[in-house]
Amino acid sequence: MASVSRVFRVAFVELSAAVRNRRAVVTTLLFAAVAVAVMYGTISAFAAMEQEVLRGLGLPPSENPGAVTMTLWKSKPFTRIISNLAGNSLVFADIAGRHPIVLAYALFIFHIVPLLTLIVSAPRVASDLRSGAARYWLVRVTRTEWSFGLFFGEALMIAVAMLVGAAAAWGTAAWRLGGADLLLVGSGLLDWSARAWVYAFAWLGLFMGLSHIAKSGGKATALAVLGMMGAAAWTPMLRNVSEWLAWAPHLDILVPQSSIGLLWRRSLPAFLLGVVQLSALAFTYLLAGVAVFRRRDV
Repeated sequence: MASVSRVFRVAFVELSAAVRNRRAVVTTLLFAAVAVAVMYGTISAFAAMEQEVLRGLGLPPSENPGAVTMTLWKSKPFTRIISNLAGNSLVFADIAGRHPIVLAYALFIFHIVPLLTLIVSAPRVASDLRSGAARYWLVRVTRTEWSFGLFFGEALMIAVAMLVGAAAAWGTAAWRLGGADLLLVGSGLLDWSARAWVYAFAWLGLFMGLSHIAKSGGKATALAVLGMMGAAAWTPMLRNVSEWLAWAPHLDILVPQSSIGLLWRRSLPAFLLGVVQLSALAFTYLLAGVAVFRRRDV
C-alpha cells in the first residue's frame, strides 16, 4: 500500500506541476480546439449533403443541420441498407439509434487521439531524465514508482482534456444544430470521449515506454512516431506472413488498434474485454520501458 501511495503522490505532483507550468492548459486547449474543429467540420459536411438531397427532391432547405440525416437514419428502408452494408448484425445493433453526427465525430476522434497523445506525452520521461529533474524523485521513490506516477499523471491530464473537448464539441453542436437532439448528442459525446480515452491509454503506455529508452525529448518523439508507424504496419504485415505462419494473425493483439472494435460495442462484456486488453497493452509497453530504464545511469 505504501508503494501505491507513492505512485499516486507522484501522479498528483505531476498533474499539479502541469497546471502550474501551463502544460495542462495547453493540452486542454489543444484537445478542445481539435474537438471543435472536428464537430464543426462534421456538421458542415452533413449540412452540405442534406442540402444536396433536399435540392434533388425539390424540397425547401432545412434550417437544422442533421435533422434530415436523423430522419433517414430512423427510416426502415435506410435501416435495411445500413444493415446489409454492416453485414454483421451485432455491429449494426450497436450503432443503430446513435446520432449519425456523433458517430462521425467518434470516428474522427478515434483516429486523431493517438497523434494528440503522442504530442502531449512522448517526450515527458526523456525530458525529465535529460534535465536532471528526475533525480529529485528518484531519491524518494523507486524508478518503477516514479514511472507509474508520471504515467497516471499524464493519463489524468488527458482525461480532463478530453472531457473539456467533449464539452467544447457539445457547445459547437448546440450552436450549429439548434435545439435538435442536444441531449442525445451530449450523452453520445461523453460516451465516445470516455471510449476514446481508453484507446488513448494504450498509446500512452507505448509512447511513455519508448520515452524511457530515449536520451532526449526530441529523440523520444521520433521513437514514438516510428512506434505509431510500426503499429499501423503491423496488421498488414501479419496478413502477408499468415500464409506460412498460421499463428501470425494472433499477434495482432499486440497493437492497440486491434481492440478498437470492442470499444464500439454496446455489449458490456465486449467493452470490458476491450478495456482489459488495452490496459494490459499499456502496462506491458510501459513496463518494457521501465525494465530498460532500471539499467540506465541517471
